[in-house]
Amino acid sequence: MIFHNLAKQIKLTLRDKNYFIFTLIFPVALIFVLGNLLSGSFSQDASVKLQIVYEQNGSSQLGQAFEQFAKAAGSKNVTFTAVKSEAAGKKKVRNGQATAFVRTENEELSVATNYPDSVEKVMLDSYIGAFSSEYSFIKGTAQINPDQIEKAVQQVKLPKEAIVTEKVSDSSHISSFEYYAIGMISMTMMMGLAYGINSYRSEKLRNTAVRLETAPVRKTQILFGNFLGELAVQVLALIILMLVSQFIFGVQWGEYGIFIFAIFLSLGIFSVFLGMSLDIFSNGNSAIAGASTIIVNIFAFIGGAYFPMISPTVQKFSPIGWANISSREILYNHDLSAMIIPITMNLGMTFILLLLVLFVQKRRRA
Repeated sequence: MIFHNLAKQIKLTLRDKNYFIFTLIFPVALIFVLGNLLSGSFSQDASVKLQIVYEQNGSSQLGQAFEQFAKAAGSKNVTFTAVKSEAAGKKKVRNGQATAFVRTENEELSVATNYPDSVEKVMLDSYIGAFSSEYSFIKGTAQINPDQIEKAVQQVKLPKEAIVTEKVSDSSHISSFEYYAIGMISMTMMMGLAYGINSYRSEKLRNTAVRLETAPVRKTQILFGNFLGELAVQVLALIILMLVSQFIFGVQWGEYGIFIFAIFLSLGIFSVFLGMSLDIFSNGNSAIAGASTIIVNIFAFIGGAYFPMISPTVQKFSPIGWANISSREILYNHDLSAMIIPITMNLGMTFILLLLVLFVQKRRRA
């Protein structure tokens, strides 16, 4: 009987054009519109630009080698500029006009920096390491076989654009399409609230509630059948939206997609059962059905589905906010522990609602 109710509920929902409008077309349109309109709020320059100054020191072999390296290794992201003295180079670093100053004296190389961020530091270390390896190789070759110096230089010569560095996206620096894909999918899963409320009301509107109550079917079978049927169509929408987000809007769920799917699924479970519970507790009050859309939009606004400037503390007061924050943490910071709180909260509250619904139905039968 649960299976029959499940199949019946799926058929009725899929026949409703509002399901396709509000669960599939509406979120995809919002991702497209908001992603394009607010892309400037999320844009950032992913390239890292280094300004490296060095002291011209033609009197030492190391200084001559570094000057040749600087001319060959310069690119659009890394600029090498010669200065006449150590004081002039360090002054540029102190004033923020240069990222680093390189000094070569005798056979020693020293670098003075202005506390670059982690990406700039890695990039700077890469260039200095590349020069050190090149110089050591050429110097070693000269000591063993001076005739092979020219070939050694050609083998270790660093081409332009050889080192490319990008800032990797994290949960606080993502594109507008990525942000709104996560936000709209969370909001769509929360829309299960409206479908849960209407799962019983639709029976009354079609005048089939009396026949269903007089049939040899237990109320718990109707409850679980309707719940699983509404959840099934929510899962279908979730799969479609995640695929559309990946192949049309470029959201790379990757190996963490299954964990994010679990978070969205737990939100869908909670929202559907919350809607059914509210309908049962209110004894089918039509005002609850009318307020469901308002409730979802309030949760979406608080949860940061529309605007990224909502405080993370405020977002935690919304189930949509739990899903958004944890999904971004998993996808961009690879923090799998972020899924524990939203899944536990969603399933825990669903279980509490189930106990309350069974208690209320038992008292009404009595």
